[in-house]
Amino acid sequence: MKTTFDVERSTGVLRINQPGHHGGGTVTVKVPAGTDLMIRSTAGDISVETAGSKDISTNAGDVKVAVGSPKQYADIDVSTHAGDVSGSTCEEPKGWIGKSVHCTGQGKDHIRVHTTAGDIELMEGTSAEL
Repeated sequence: MKTTFDVERSTGVLRINQPGHHGGGTVTVKVPAGTDLMIRSTAGDISVETAGSKDISTNAGDVKVAVGSPKQYADIDVSTHAGDVSGSTCEEPKGWIGKSVHCTGQGKDHIRVHTTAGDIELMEGTSAEL
């Protein structure tokens, strides 16, 4: 596994590269509460349990996101091409093979989650950090 961490002004970029032929693994990254996250992954399951805006994209893998209260978000935009969306607190997921949820609110944070193949679960109030 190879990691790099670069900081420029108030933005930090952590890159984790684990070639697929070395088998699976678990990576845990802890960030301060309220940190805005952008996660890009080729494959693998992702679980996020922190407050702040979240922008998550993966080609293959399940995604679990603790959303706290949906009232803290200005918009929630979640979709999967082949999979299910569950735990939505703002509307019923739409779609036949793939599912999507789109809603707006009065908060300041944003949730954007997309996976090409995988399930997405939105969990309300499941993390003590929220």
